[in-house]
Amino acid sequence: MYDSPLPLKVTGHRIGRDADATPARTDARLSREGFNRPPTAAARQFSIVRLLIAFVCYLTLIAVIQRSAGAPMAAFGAFPDEPAHFIGGLLVNDYMSLGLGSNPMSFARDYYFHLPYFAVGYWPPLFYALEGIWMHAFGDSRASVLWMIAGFGACLATVFYWILQKRYDRWTAALGGAMMLLIPTVQWTTSLVMIDLVCSLFALISVLFFARFLRTGQWRDSALFGLFCAIALLTKNSTFYLLLVPPIVIVAARRWTLLGKWELYVGPAVAAVLYLPWLAISNSFLWLGFNGLPHLTFWGLQRAYIGVFWRELSFLLPLAVLGLISWVFSKRTESDYVAWCLLALFPAIPLSDFIVRMPIESRYLILSLGAAIFLVCEFWSAVLPGRSRAVAMTMTFVVFGAISWMHFPPFPRNEMHAAVGFLSARDGGGPGAVIVPSNQEGPWIAEFAQNDSVRSKRILIRPTKVFGKEDWNGSHWEPFQFAGGLPGLFVKMPVKYCILSRSVARRHYPHDELLESAVARNPAGWRLVYSSAGRGFQIYENRAWTSGNQTDAAVLGELHRILPH
Repeated sequence: MYDSPLPLKVTGHRIGRDADATPARTDARLSREGFNRPPTAAARQFSIVRLLIAFVCYLTLIAVIQRSAGAPMAAFGAFPDEPAHFIGGLLVNDYMSLGLGSNPMSFARDYYFHLPYFAVGYWPPLFYALEGIWMHAFGDSRASVLWMIAGFGACLATVFYWILQKRYDRWTAALGGAMMLLIPTVQWTTSLVMIDLVCSLFALISVLFFARFLRTGQWRDSALFGLFCAIALLTKNSTFYLLLVPPIVIVAARRWTLLGKWELYVGPAVAAVLYLPWLAISNSFLWLGFNGLPHLTFWGLQRAYIGVFWRELSFLLPLAVLGLISWVFSKRTESDYVAWCLLALFPAIPLSDFIVRMPIESRYLILSLGAAIFLVCEFWSAVLPGRSRAVAMTMTFVVFGAISWMHFPPFPRNEMHAAVGFLSARDGGGPGAVIVPSNQEGPWIAEFAQNDSVRSKRILIRPTKVFGKEDWNGSHWEPFQFAGGLPGLFVKMPVKYCILSRSVARRHYPHDELLESAVARNPAGWRLVYSSAGRGFQIYENRAWTSGNQTDAAVLGELHRILPH
């Protein structure tokens, strides 16, 4: 696996073939990097056992984080994208259970009219395929999907451990992987149904294969870099920064001879062949999420980037800077391929965000934050011997853990669970259309999707889509005009329930007042059937609603008329 094409010589900052680079000298260099000769079968088995132990430990740590945060029982919506990610996986799961063999596009369109809160197309499909398969095998609850997220997070930390233990002692590597999981944004991401840990794992594997290509020069390693780059991009488009890692490494390390090697271009070609078809399909949706967002200048973006590092790492940031300085002045920089590739992430991520005009968000920086942890390990390894280094790493881990533990906004209480169960029991297996609150559309729809016994039949209605139109990010809302107002609309679209929120909304919509006037202030037409404790929500039932397929057909017909296809 680690054989290098010989003879190979590292001279200055150039990689090139030279007759003076004997196998003995090359083996000595590879030995210093931990890549000497293929390990024996016993050593390989022992290494696998250590990795499995590390994985289990990291998985346990993530489980403790999730339980401490109350994530399994929390409501959806700690981040606006979370309900959409959950329902996207549920779409795949239900297609495998209910629609396999039918036209998937027709199934998805019909699914959207019942559960209108997913965006497969805007986001690439791979995460939803993995999530749907997981749901099919292990259940479609939030708690089940969080175990999938925990598994990917533990894999990410285990790969990071593998990188570190190749360079340092196993204790330093184990604590480095754990510190990566204790970064506040990583803790937060492990406790949500989000894509960022999954795409970060594939991105890290891609980076490692490029580092191996730098060492071997083999086209297979370049192809594997391109393969995992495409997998990461097909998981989430924000991993575009991977395409900038090779040119940054070549320029920073001055390894210009690589530009003349055809093997270098195999990776980008593989990535392009696999990803560009999806990009062509999704291009019309891809920029929707950037409408209405502020765009920072280049230097404003860099300031925001540094600010995220300080908030997430606190005192680890100056240690990482010292680690970078010690690495620069070390004797192994010329052939330290893994370090070059990890360090290239620091400029690659903000540069890619600037190119595609994305805002800086801490969840996009998971790998570069991990690279900072790598530099912390480099610092302690450079200045302290073995036992002293272990003590320093332990103290660093303990202090950072104390500072960062649960250092993110608390998750919302799930007051919707009981209400959905109440409606499901009240309906006795018969569906009825529901208008969900404007300020919590995603959380309510995800809760119905998770717990309603008739989710494949229940029609959920988003006021922001039916009573008006707005951009993806909730900007430029414009109301629709209906003949006869809302009472007239309810005749054409006979919904059974309307949920009115009493909490303070992040944004006020004019139709909320109209809904309250048409529903809460009209006891002859609507009756209150459920009220949450405190300043929560109220559920009203339409007195004129009657059961039957014609009722649901009328609702669907009106939705087809109002909503774009």
